[in-house]
Amino acid sequence: MLEQLDVPMLHPLLLNSRTEQEWRQSASGLEPSLLLVQVMLPELDVSVEMFPIAALQEDGEDAELNVPLKRLALIPERTKRLTDRIRRWLALRSKPNAEKKLALIGYNYPPGEGTVFGGSFWIHSNR
Repeated sequence: MLEQLDVPMLHPLLLNSRTEQEWRQSASGLEPSLLLVQVMLPELDVSVEMFPIAALQEDGEDAELNVPLKRLALIPERTKRLTDRIRRWLALRSKPNAEKKLALIGYNYPPGEGTVFGGSFWIHSNR
């Protein structure tokens, strides 16, 4: 369907196991399981723009069960980043190809001249 519409698949993610503060203070950023499910697998499906836009937030306590309550809350500057990126994607569609810039990023593993771009894989596109 996205190919017929000729649009990218954006995949902002929700930090459903951490608060914003825990995420910002974390040296690792995302837990391995979240990285796999919310970043790596969507990339294989050709998704773009995988970055957090919401995180857990303290939301009181359940008096009967005596447990803290949390809810997902948007992270304002991250949602602004997403909307700005969407605006740029839309602007790019109307820009003449001669005015567009392209960057190629190659993953070189294992190191060596014979493996330049060897760790990268290319996804065929009709665009």
